[in-house]
Amino acid sequence: TPAHTRRYCPPELAARIAERRSHEPIVMRPQFDSWAAGLLVYELLAGRPFFGESVEYWDIATSADTALQARLKELPEGTISDPQARLLKCMIRLQPDLRSTAHDLSEKKVFSSADDTFDRKKLEVAAFFCDPRRDLGLMREIELLLSVFVDNRRKQVIPAATLSSVANVFDRGFLPRVISFSGHQFCGHLLFEKEGPGSSSHGALPTADDLISLLCPQRAPELQIVFLNACKTEALSHEVHRALPHLSFVCWRTLALNAAAKVFSLGFYEALARGERVPVDTAFEAGRARLLRAGYKEGDPEDHLHHPDHPHPKTDFRRCPDGAWRKCWGCNPPVHGQPVLVIRGKSHPEYVAFTPTAV
Repeated sequence: TPAHTRRYCPPELAARIAERRSHEPIVMRPQFDSWAAGLLVYELLAGRPFFGESVEYWDIATSADTALQARLKELPEGTISDPQARLLKCMIRLQPDLRSTAHDLSEKKVFSSADDTFDRKKLEVAAFFCDPRRDLGLMREIELLLSVFVDNRRKQVIPAATLSSVANVFDRGFLPRVISFSGHQFCGHLLFEKEGPGSSSHGALPTADDLISLLCPQRAPELQIVFLNACKTEALSHEVHRALPHLSFVCWRTLALNAAAKVFSLGFYEALARGERVPVDTAFEAGRARLLRAGYKEGDPEDHLHHPDHPHPKTDFRRCPDGAWRKCWGCNPPVHGQPVLVIRGKSHPEYVAFTPTAV
């Protein structure tokens, strides 16, 4: 005999019962309570049960992912406020691990202030970084860059060793307009630390589908701009943009000199900090202008770098006392990276090959 009321049964348990696997040992988890509590909160707010007495286990298991949105649409306007709907969405979720914990729920004061959870966690920029090689010193660098935002409530700097740690930030209710990822890339993928079977010897390489699932409106409803601050991320930006065309992407077409990327980022963030909801193209052009004023040149350094078998890399040519390496384009490329804005299905600027004018 089930030790629960059917209409409050979580979908993962309902699926086991529907498939006649209820004889298997069941480990009670806090996520069961989060689901049931969400249904009770809905019932209190809406004045009607989420599922009726006659609901079948199979209906609970198969409709859980879309049922909440459908129920909210059925209610008269104003029955459940937006903050209350966001609270329900944290609890009534198909995936158990995505349901808010009791601690997270205790921080949501939707009943004392109508917009408390929305205003308190609404951000201009959430800056994530991952440095599995431990060679970029990103935490301090990004904090310095985001110091242009005088109001600390408009920004969050968050170490994101794995993609799951990024997802957890959204699930805690933060609502950024701009998200930036800073770190390394490998073969066009952002590089995170190893997390499971999808990892390579270099680290975890999330696919475009992983990012699409992470950045979709259901999880990040306020998101408009994504800054992939890593080399060669233009193709990845386009792939995600095709699935989420409402998002604009700032990325790098080429290798990027660390110092050049830092200067571009500073100009980009300075523009965003000047006002509320600054357009992405305005911030992007501000970043490019600062990059060029600082003496950096746009283009692909890889077009000029020596082959690994060249004698200069082998002999550490940079240590020459006369500084001759600075005049060698294979050691010190004359261009430093090409930032790109992906918006409305196109890249700006379009690709233009750099033509050398001097040796």
